Amino acid sequence: MFALKFHTLESILGFQLFTSWISCTIARSVISGIQFQNMSTSPVVVAATAKHTATIIFLHGLGDTGHGWASAISAIRPSFTKVICPTAPTMPVTLNSGFRMPSWFDLRSLDASANEDEAGIKKAVENIHAMIEAEERAGIPSDRVVIGGFSQGGALALYSAFTYPRTLGGVMALSCWLPLHKQFPAV
Repeated sequence: MFALKFHTLESILGFQLFTSWISCTIARSVISGIQFQNMSTSPVVVAATAKHTATIIFLHGLGDTGHGWASAISAIRPSFTKVICPTAPTMPVTLNSGFRMPSWFDLRSLDASANEDEAGIKKAVENIHAMIEAEERAGIPSDRVVIGGFSQGGALALYSAFTYPRTLGGVMALSCWLPLHKQFPAV
């Protein structure tokens, strides 16, 4: 059995979600000099504008890139928060007739009982866990790291949060599902 403790972003990061829009510079960078496996490009990284004490890692949906969410997430984060928006590798997606597009893992069907790309999901989770661990090595405790995403990215964020061995600051899972849901709560 597993238990989750949910908080609002305000309580985790100490800010009101509807703050004034923050202007920021978006820089492409490799986090802590580490190249993550199977990422198609370096993630979009928006540096904290004050002392960096928290990080949001936000994952895009199928066919999008890290650039698609970087501005929106940066606009609602407090000044002490770094934003990381990686881009998924480009791969054939079964659900989309094998067309190649940015995808965190293969989607085979929209049916909840269908066979899922377990190996692809777990490989993607390893990469997200490595990003969190890189933040920890840089001095940000895991409970000051929030991971989130939209659609397929939200699904990956949710699974990554549930399987991370240490407490995270939170998870934002927008318009998504829990991959490999039949394995829970045993995982």
